[in-house]
Amino acid sequence: MDTTDTLPRPRIVLVSDTVYDANGVSRFINDLAAMAKARGDAFHVLTSSPLCEAQSEGKVINVRPLLKMRMPFYKTQYLVLTPPFISFYRHLRRIRPDLIHISTPGPLGWSALLLSRLMGIPTTATYHTDFPAYLRENLRWDFAAQITGWVMRVFYRRMVLVFARSKGFESVLHEQVGVPQSRIVTLHAGIDTSRFSCAHRRMELWEELGIRRESLKVLYVGRLSVEKRFDLLYDLACQVLVTCKQVVDFVFVGEGEIPVDHPPQMHFLGRQGGMTLSELYASSDLFVFASTTETLGQAVMEAQASGLCAVVSDEGGVREIVHEGESGFLIPISQPQVWIARLLELIENSALRQQMGSTGSKLMRERTFEKSYDDFMRGHTGL
Repeated sequence: MDTTDTLPRPRIVLVSDTVYDANGVSRFINDLAAMAKARGDAFHVLTSSPLCEAQSEGKVINVRPLLKMRMPFYKTQYLVLTPPFISFYRHLRRIRPDLIHISTPGPLGWSALLLSRLMGIPTTATYHTDFPAYLRENLRWDFAAQITGWVMRVFYRRMVLVFARSKGFESVLHEQVGVPQSRIVTLHAGIDTSRFSCAHRRMELWEELGIRRESLKVLYVGRLSVEKRFDLLYDLACQVLVTCKQVVDFVFVGEGEIPVDHPPQMHFLGRQGGMTLSELYASSDLFVFASTTETLGQAVMEAQASGLCAVVSDEGGVREIVHEGESGFLIPISQPQVWIARLLELIENSALRQQMGSTGSKLMRERTFEKSYDDFMRGHTGL
């Protein structure tokens, strides 16, 4: 037995900019809060977001930001420029946490780090997002990525412990960010397997959304943005539709700029959540995801848990989620013709597609969110 299992669990406040946004980090944090509430643990999430009314609901406390702006590249999201420093201080004084866990290294995260120093509270963090890679993809400007990398190094080196979302990013944290190996731990990758499962398949959904029920559905979930390689996905989809003899619809779920004059077999559903998102996964036939900057690949896990085989890039955290040739295919983004060939193969071979989807679903059932939550709490115990 791990000796930390016998110690009392600490009081933790998690600070994050991303709580109400439609992304994997937000879903992970909300799942943490829900599990903490169910377990009765002293865990709270502290955020400042204009996407929701200032309130305290369950384990989440949202304080109105003093000054905000639209996020560069992501017009549906906000960056808090002036965090509510005094309000955060009062909440921390009331909760009296043993540890502050910082989920995002933006202005909110730096505020939390400063408060932790003033109040003498140790800090931990999760490396959720490879921001230097995001900037490099969006700006094509190495200098901006270098400056961001320097800021990340200054930020994460001040943590007692840093959680990596996948084994591959342990080396990134150590070699590029400069966090000592002794202060890095990999967080078990888990999802809510009751929310994302084959049981949510409901084919009536397509008629309700105005999409042909009889077609084969290729699904993408994520931002329609440069760093997610949406431009590559769009080109691939266009070529598949021209080449394929099957009746196929591409379904894109996420926020971003929709291409003008896109083919009628492409459907852009915008932001989706709750049961609709679960049903979209389970009612589709194939999942495609070309991002190279994922520290984990939450959407890929959700898709596989829902019974979909996945065609993804061979870079980033998704390499640890998809088993090559078993639950999907890992393909370099420099080989678009291979992407097209694999997509056509899976579209036309229903037996292979279903076999891979079944394998992925079984693999994800071993990655329960309960294990991830226990890893998170155990990692903080005894610090």
